[in-house]
Amino acid sequence: EPTVTDADLVLGYLNPDYFLGGEMQLDLAGATSAIQRGVAEPLNVSAPEAARGVYEVVNENMANAAGVKAAEKGVDLRDYTLLAFGGAAPAHAWDVARRLYMRRVMVPPAAGVLSALGCLLSPLSFDFVFGYLHELDHVRWDRVNSAYADLERQGRRWLAEAGAGDEIGVHRLADMRYLGQRYEVSFPLPTSGPLGAEHLPAIKETFYEAYRQQYGREIHEVPVEAVSWRLTVVGPRPFAGEWSPRLIGNEGGTSGSGGAGPKGRRPVYFPGAGGYLDCAVYDRRALAPGVRLDGPAIVEDRESTTVVPPDAWADVDELNSLVIELGR
Repeated sequence: EPTVTDADLVLGYLNPDYFLGGEMQLDLAGATSAIQRGVAEPLNVSAPEAARGVYEVVNENMANAAGVKAAEKGVDLRDYTLLAFGGAAPAHAWDVARRLYMRRVMVPPAAGVLSALGCLLSPLSFDFVFGYLHELDHVRWDRVNSAYADLERQGRRWLAEAGAGDEIGVHRLADMRYLGQRYEVSFPLPTSGPLGAEHLPAIKETFYEAYRQQYGREIHEVPVEAVSWRLTVVGPRPFAGEWSPRLIGNEGGTSGSGGAGPKGRRPVYFPGAGGYLDCAVYDRRALAPGVRLDGPAIVEDRESTTVVPPDAWADVDELNSLVIELGR
């Protein structure tokens, strides 16, 4: 069956000889055949046109999902930069961003394994939640404080058993809603000490702000209902120094040298251009901070490939992230 990776191969976004840094060979002929049989022939179009359709459909699906989540959170995505990570995202991010009217895409170093890297660099933590459904004005604070104290002791014990040491942080949040609603919003509680009736004004105001941020309004006439109470116990970071690409062996080229030139060229399909364009291909690890690449361009890393479309450019920042500025 044809896959998105097959479509990316047919469009020229991926190099069949450089998947996983060349450790795994991809079958371009097989990918083309799968797209031809599974998509192109039923639609009576060419294989490149079919691959373009696959590419655009998956990008539209991702953009729609992001747009729905942004609307639920009351966020205007035009004010944000799209962070592209994972093995496939850097090849699709520019088109997803344009569909969301976002002007900038950032591709960090080691984008293909960023989640694993984040796991290694993140502190050990434990998340707890306990349910206590009650109108906020009538909450029994002794019950809330007792539950928080028990969970904090348990979290600290687990961190100590894991060798986390004494540098432990505790964060408390609550999930609340207006009485009669089905969905709640989460927000941090205003104190790390025991909670009581004296904290009600601050808790309500924080809830109103969180609700207003998500839904664009607040309703003071309706009682607030507490649903659940959350606690996170966090140990120290396993790596306490400053982040550097050297941690992952990605120092880039020599700063100020302009970076390495293209390592090759290949035809790459861009929907807006109506076909294939001759495209420069760069080695991600040879690019130095300060380098600018004009689109169209392909930037290959071991675990991912970044696509810079026509009418766009990519700058390498001081942490070796690729920052793509999309033209209109």
